[in-house]
Amino acid sequence: MEDIHHMSLEELRLLRTRISNAIAVRERERRRTALAELQAIARKFGFSMNELVDASLPKRRAPARTKFRHPENALLAWSGRGKQPTWFSAALRDGFSESELRVE
Repeated sequence: MEDIHHMSLEELRLLRTRISNAIAVRERERRRTALAELQAIARKFGFSMNELVDASLPKRRAPARTKFRHPENALLAWSGRGKQPTWFSAALRDGFSESELRVE
């Protein structure tokens, strides 16, 4: 391999491209090898990869619908999940009731 300090800019760019391509090929090979090994282990235990991967994915909640809306700014809304927004607390302090803020 040549000393990179004596290479032209174009030669350095070509070398960089070749190195990037070689790295990508090696990463794909490693990924393929790892996947094949994992599939063999899954088969050994009587599972498919899909069964194992699907089992490990967390179940997602459906997006919550809006239950409360700000009395003056309709862009401010709250599903009732999580921490109470400051506008909701302030509206309650200002005399609004939960039922007045509730979306029909």
